[in-house]
Amino acid sequence: MIEAATGINLWTEWAKIEVCTFLKKQYKLPKLQNKFGGIVVSLSRFEHPDTSSFTDKEIVWRLKKKHHIGFIVTSSDKEKIKELLDTYVERIKMSFTQVCRHRTDRQTKRRFATRAHGTAIKI
Repeated sequence: MIEAATGINLWTEWAKIEVCTFLKKQYKLPKLQNKFGGIVVSLSRFEHPDTSSFTDKEIVWRLKKKHHIGFIVTSSDKEKIKELLDTYVERIKMSFTQVCRHRTDRQTKRRFATRAHGTAIKI
């Protein structure tokens, strides 16, 4: 999201800083894009959710992972980002989101005991 909004890849710039420090050279920050960015990600009840209905030009990245849906959006208009994220959250919640059943503490303990010891242990 940061790279999409600013044009700066933090890991690349960190490596450049390290190299410049080692070579005793001055680091120069590249020109920044002055945009705002936002991200929304959710579990999806579909293995490969169809995101073709999300057509806004501000979408710069789509999450491509089984049972997930997500987008990164950028714009020079902060309010547009807020509006898109609010809309996307509601659309995703209504049409895509998968909610997993909450495990009780007893179920969680039993699961960890089973994995830790390799056999089912009644707790």
